Amino acid sequence: MSNTEEVVKCPVCEKYEATIEEGDGFESRICLNCGYTTNNELSFDSEYSDIFEKMQPKIIQSLKFEDNDLKQYWYPFSMYVENKGALYPEGTPESWSWAFSPVMVIPIMERLQYPIDGEENKYHETRLAVEHAEKFATFKDVYAKLNGE
Repeated sequence: MSNTEEVVKCPVCEKYEATIEEGDGFESRICLNCGYTTNNELSFDSEYSDIFEKMQPKIIQSLKFEDNDLKQYWYPFSMYVENKGALYPEGTPESWSWAFSPVMVIPIMERLQYPIDGEENKYHETRLAVEHAEKFATFKDVYAKLNGE
């Protein structure tokens, strides 16, 4: 297994902050400035691209960027980190921002409202608290929040 990393110009924001990671025939890119990401499976002619896009929220679908040089689609990044929270784009295509929702511990008396599917008498102890989402103007700011900075 060979992994390499390189920084190049992002086609979305045109800043030199897109990191390329390669290994085992897979290449992914993420721009640490604008928060868009792509990989070699998101090519224009890939069946995977269609499947991937259908699984995404409407906001991510609508913010798709076509990279005619790579012949790949770029999408805003979203990510969930266990016991920390999630970052994701939120809003409309015309007016959107980055959001961070924290993970919250569910009080014991409320856990009955959150059963674990397929497991009798077992309940979630934490949940994603989207009602406490914070909005951020930049990807760098929301990413810093996720990392506790």
